[in-house]
Amino acid sequence: MHAPETIGAAFLKQVETNPGAILFETRRGTGCGSLTYADFKMRIELTMLAFAGKGVAAGQVVGLANTNQIDTFAAIFALWALGVSPLVLDFRSPPSDILERATRARAAYIFSDFRKLAQHDGILEFPRVVALTDTLDGLVFPAVPCGTADFIMSSGTTGVPALHPVSHAELLSALDRMAVGGERGHWGNAVSCLNLSFPGTRYIWYRNAISGRKIITVPVFFSYAELDAALMHENAEEVTLPPVLIRGLVQHIKDQG
Repeated sequence: MHAPETIGAAFLKQVETNPGAILFETRRGTGCGSLTYADFKMRIELTMLAFAGKGVAAGQVVGLANTNQIDTFAAIFALWALGVSPLVLDFRSPPSDILERATRARAAYIFSDFRKLAQHDGILEFPRVVALTDTLDGLVFPAVPCGTADFIMSSGTTGVPALHPVSHAELLSALDRMAVGGERGHWGNAVSCLNLSFPGTRYIWYRNAISGRKIITVPVFFSYAELDAALMHENAEEVTLPPVLIRGLVQHIKDQG
């Protein structure tokens, strides 16, 4: 399915095929917005420059503990372009847990847009992305199929959460099995309200970004009315929710009469 050797290269194929297609539909309150594949590519490039300005360099592992999930997704691609392995962390975790997991992954830096986290030693403020007037050189992803693309973290219900590095080739293979092999049944434009620290959420976003599908998002801090509105989006085709959110959503609908 994917001739490119990395997810980043597979994403660029989608940009080349249809740059004006919508990748993200965002829902916040009664408002909405969108980002095309070309828009998101530009965000990746600017984020890459911001990270490079902070000293991030090839061969490192960098932790991300953000509240803004689209910024996190752009940062993942930006780090890949720099030859860096991203480690996505849950900003809701205690700082001691975040630092411990980053230490086990041998992360050189941890960045967060959550002010309370960025006040702790060892956690830096997520770099500010500034639009440039000059033309960028372009976005290139190193052809490193065996390089670490992600870290899958276990739930920790039976012990200390384990970190398992996953290569670009392994991720692409998993996406092929799910998308082409039909292991997950129907798939398409996905409604997403979950934190990217959950590996399953990242999988859905990776899958749609390289397959030309939309990601319909609500903020991590969302109301059930916002989630309900996203689910009613005319292009929504699938959603993955934990039981607690399903119960809350059912109660919200009941409250509406």
